[in-house]
Amino acid sequence: KRIAQKVIFEIAVAQSLNGLIKNFVQEPRPHQMASDVIDMRHAEGYSFPSGHSQMTGVWLNGLAIEIDKAKKVKWPYYVANVLLVLVMMSRMYLGQHFLVDVLCGGLLGVGCAFLMSYLYDSYERKGKLNLLYQMTCLIYVPFALYFMITCGKYGEFGYSFFKMFGLLIGVSLAYGFEKKYVNFTYDIPVWKKVLRILGAVVVILGVKSGLGAIFTLIGDACVAQGDWGHAIYHLLHFVRYGLLAFAAMGLYPWVFKKLNF
Repeated sequence: KRIAQKVIFEIAVAQSLNGLIKNFVQEPRPHQMASDVIDMRHAEGYSFPSGHSQMTGVWLNGLAIEIDKAKKVKWPYYVANVLLVLVMMSRMYLGQHFLVDVLCGGLLGVGCAFLMSYLYDSYERKGKLNLLYQMTCLIYVPFALYFMITCGKYGEFGYSFFKMFGLLIGVSLAYGFEKKYVNFTYDIPVWKKVLRILGAVVVILGVKSGLGAIFTLIGDACVAQGDWGHAIYHLLHFVRYGLLAFAAMGLYPWVFKKLNF
């Protein structure tokens, strides 16, 4: 549970940073700049840095760090970064990114994994992990306010940031809630673990897809009314990703503990 919470926190921090950089750089994707590049994936948002590369770099290296600490082995780093290179190549092949996008995305992901792992362990040893969650969220608040004010002028400006910042807020709230009110354990039979995982998949897909469809419908209607509608659209998807994280990491464990499952 600790490793899962830690790695998900690292991912949320890294991807919020990715959305932040994307919306300040605003680099178009290759298929938007050259007619001979085929758009094989239909990705949204800006190109620099690559979100897929950054995500892969942070979560695979985050896991590699934990395996190394437990087993004192280095091979997970090689596996993690071979997979990272393959993801980087795939993003260019699909016409979604330039070489500089995937290189910077990958390096940012790996850097976030090591930096946030160090900070997480340091604050945990001091018994101040909640403080790290709170400070990390607060760092992004001024940017969220800036994007909220300016997104009407630039349309999709800030959209990718709001999704990931919502995820970070949800992860942070879920950590505090789970620690105080749930504190669930894994000392259960394997068949129960499997059912827990299957149930979690249903919850996650239900919240993500269900709220996604509803909020997109409402958001599109707001956008059609004027510039302020973009702010509402982004805010709705901020809430969606926050609820997604909180439901999966906080409410869902609380329910199966209440049911003694």
